[in-house]
Amino acid sequence: MSSAIRKYAALCIVCLCSSCFSWTVSFDNKYSQNTIQAANGILALSENDLKKSPVRFLVSGWEFYPDALLTPEEIQDSDHYMRYLSIGEMSNFSSPADSSPYGCGTYRMTFFLPERKEAYAIELPEVFSSYTLYLDHDRILQLGDPEQRIPLVQNRMVTFYGGKPVTLTIAVSNYDHFYGGIVYPPAFGTMLAVNTSRGIRFAFCLFSCTVTFVCACCLFTSVTWMKQKNAFLFGLICLAMCGLSSYPALHMLMALPVFPWYTLELFCIYLVTLLIIILQNRICARLPSFRHQ
Repeated sequence: MSSAIRKYAALCIVCLCSSCFSWTVSFDNKYSQNTIQAANGILALSENDLKKSPVRFLVSGWEFYPDALLTPEEIQDSDHYMRYLSIGEMSNFSSPADSSPYGCGTYRMTFFLPERKEAYAIELPEVFSSYTLYLDHDRILQLGDPEQRIPLVQNRMVTFYGGKPVTLTIAVSNYDHFYGGIVYPPAFGTMLAVNTSRGIRFAFCLFSCTVTFVCACCLFTSVTWMKQKNAFLFGLICLAMCGLSSYPALHMLMALPVFPWYTLELFCIYLVTLLIIILQNRICARLPSFRHQ
């Protein structure tokens, strides 16, 4: 009876973990949300639109000026080549004929918001690998130095007040990462909604990091009396997952250079994959069906 209870409890835990993972993927899926998007570089929202979707990811309708680091004044005063694009459509500045991730470009979008003066926020995820951000004609944020090719990456949030049209301009350069430009769509909405979304994501990252670290410690301390090498391997997987899951929270807390931090992140990904393969081979080799073959 106790064996049946343990199996049922294990099944319930697996189902709960799978449900939590599916909910997390759905919550953080930036491309499945059915919200109004920009068109031709303009995003117009009413009060009803903002009440219905307080947070939206800015995927479509960006103006993009390739191979140029432009200020708002330079865009207005000169006739530069421009095309419209969607964030995530390409992972670099390149055209279909040139797949190099290195170069520069300027992104632009204009917001038409309700007339009442309310605080709004834009969350900028990791932009590779340096940029200058302008609201209208004011430079309000710079990470790294796009002109001097000094990389610096961080997840940042900027706020502004509505009541009038607001133009967002982001001049980006990349000469250090295999991604280039804005790869992940920024989030826009009311300040409360964007802050809440960031807080949930940050709390989940901390929870994942804590759980995997505790599991690793428990496995390492119990491996001596369990006398199982598989437990030690699983502890290494948990420790590598702890390092991997800590990066989103780390990018929210501080600005980091591309090297060596992204190298360590890639190392954790490859290490987790390698250890899973090794552990699976050890478990399968112990099964009777494999030994008799």
